[in-house]
Amino acid sequence: MMAEIEVTGNTYPFRKILKARYNLRWNRRRNSFYSRMDTKAPTVRRLRDYCQEFKLTLKINGTQANTSYMASADEDDFDSFLVDLSTDESQEMLGKIGGMPPLPGASEKGPGFRSVSINKNDEPRWDVKPWFEGTRFQDPRSEQRQVIPIVMDALNMGYENVIIECPTGSGKSALSMMIPKMVDADAYVATYLKGLQAQYMREMPFMRSVMGRGNYDCNLKISPGVRNIAQANDALENHRAGNENPNDKSPKAHLAPCRTCGPDFKCDYKPASGSNGGYDWWDSKELCDYFAALAAAQKSRYFISNTSYLMALGQAGSLILPTRDLLVIDEAHHLPNALASFYAVDINNRHLERLLGVPSFDDVVSDPNLAKTREKLLGPWDGSSSSAIGFPAVPSVTSDSSSKMLTLGIKVFQAYLDFLAGKIGKNIATDQYTDEKDLSFAYNYVSKLGNLINALEENPDNWVWSKDDDDAPTLLKFQPIDIGDSASELFLRLGRQRIFMSATIPSPTVYMEELGLDPEKTLLVKVNYSSFPTGNRPIVTTVTGGKMSYSGRDEKAFQTTAEAILQIINLHSGQKGLILPHTNEIEEKLLLALEDIDPVVVEDRFLTHGKEAGAREKVLAEFEATRDDAVLISTYVGQGYDGKHCDFCIIVKMPFPPLGDIRTRKKMEANEEWYKSETAGALVQMCGRVVRSADDTGITYIIDPTFDFHYRKGFNNQPLQNYVPTYFNEAII
Repeated sequence: MMAEIEVTGNTYPFRKILKARYNLRWNRRRNSFYSRMDTKAPTVRRLRDYCQEFKLTLKINGTQANTSYMASADEDDFDSFLVDLSTDESQEMLGKIGGMPPLPGASEKGPGFRSVSINKNDEPRWDVKPWFEGTRFQDPRSEQRQVIPIVMDALNMGYENVIIECPTGSGKSALSMMIPKMVDADAYVATYLKGLQAQYMREMPFMRSVMGRGNYDCNLKISPGVRNIAQANDALENHRAGNENPNDKSPKAHLAPCRTCGPDFKCDYKPASGSNGGYDWWDSKELCDYFAALAAAQKSRYFISNTSYLMALGQAGSLILPTRDLLVIDEAHHLPNALASFYAVDINNRHLERLLGVPSFDDVVSDPNLAKTREKLLGPWDGSSSSAIGFPAVPSVTSDSSSKMLTLGIKVFQAYLDFLAGKIGKNIATDQYTDEKDLSFAYNYVSKLGNLINALEENPDNWVWSKDDDDAPTLLKFQPIDIGDSASELFLRLGRQRIFMSATIPSPTVYMEELGLDPEKTLLVKVNYSSFPTGNRPIVTTVTGGKMSYSGRDEKAFQTTAEAILQIINLHSGQKGLILPHTNEIEEKLLLALEDIDPVVVEDRFLTHGKEAGAREKVLAEFEATRDDAVLISTYVGQGYDGKHCDFCIIVKMPFPPLGDIRTRKKMEANEEWYKSETAGALVQMCGRVVRSADDTGITYIIDPTFDFHYRKGFNNQPLQNYVPTYFNEAII
């Protein structure tokens, strides 16, 4: 609840801190600093501690709180004091106290939804520059000067969610550093891509970064995935004594004995258990690389990681990742889909080949006698004693699927998934996976199957499944429709208050619904301008290719698109560029069409990368360091990639979510605004790749011939221009 906060005493030496950090204002009549805050906000507790340390008096609704003059009181006394503020008497007191007027919409439900628009000439509420002094960001940008005071106010007022929509180049990474610093709070900083996480660490190495276990080596020399505790203890003893064979290799941490042998194996290089059942990070001494990184992050104000890792650890609850005062999410527009992808599970024939011994096509080519074995094993599983382990003969979900079919399908698939998990688990137990990558894949696969089985049990109505071909399937996909009910438990609970930062949140209403955010506790801060000159970032739509819709991309369409791309590339001789094809299929066929027309240009200038992370990062590093006229074609770099070293970007297709995907179709049918919002958000992101600062210049070409219709008119008279920021519309040519 909102309360009157007042600080009295010898406040003069601390006036700057009280103003900047706690957003208090000087009241001459009272001779004190005051404000209104939510008593549940972490700021109140931090202010109490600050007043106690410097012998100031803190009053809440006129009653002295736990300060240095109440030194005998402990934390529980302060909690009780805050509880007392909820009484009817104290509520009545709020109306009698002078100072700031009550906030519109303020109630026990929350301070009330607000949307604050920031225009170029708006004066900042107060000067944030002193806070930037001594940091690598010496001179705050105009957007930062305007946004930060509003965010400080919102946190003090008790808003749990602050959504910041500010354009590319506004300095969101600096906001991630400054906001926790200014409110004196520990924070998780979450990024969507590992590449962006690495970029944060290059810019701010004082932050502490953690990635998945597979990125770290175990200290022990032992085979990957060992489950024999005696072997693990021997390896530990050899390491202690220095008796290891230097030629032996260590496994990655995700296949280390501390992970595969269970809790009975006690490793010296793992943190000791704390009293609450978690780890005692503060008593940790010599640790392996993984736990050393995790311990350092736990002790740091800035714990930075990618959303996938934080979600994976978030499943363990607060024992591993305790709730912090702040959760800061960069590229936050990705979060709903990242949560949905975390729960989604794909099962395909390659998985069955890799994990359960189904002969592959290559095996059949080498030995035709294996063809019958493959056909028999990939027959539909029906729960009988048959050896068939293929997908059950349950049809894909459609918009017309009956409730009876859905209920029956869920039961069949639960049994099938349990069958697969049991088979793979048995193979793990009997050491069938001799390759480390296969073993790692098997462990992760069993874990995902187990989570899916539980999810289908708990909320069957929220799931859809689809096959690539119901008659002869090679892929079976499970997806949750909505993740709002799970978002808090899995991820958002990491912060008592959360900062969502993105260049575009086309529909705040849709975004809040997607994540299950309470509008009464949410503030939207929208920067309506870009500090990048419009002339530096034109978006050209006058060069067009062929239709790239699923039904329209025939051979001629690819040829027309390739010709348009080559026309643009010829205009940018000696310059670097990006091509964003939107889908892997378009990328593959477009490259073939380009090679048919001008193989020399493709050979000389084009770079592509594989879909594996290692291969991709290698090519990206090469692209950034290579000659000036390279052109990278990639489906990966359309979101979050820093392409400031590029001079032009070509967008081949409007980034509409695929309606062939049943989850997409169901969500669109439930809310067409969601579909428009997803498309607009992706488009704005794609158009923000090559101009990353006010000094950058770059041209973005949208060559999809349907752009003008969708942008200016749209289906049902809902044009995309209604969903994109003003500064985007200004750049359209």
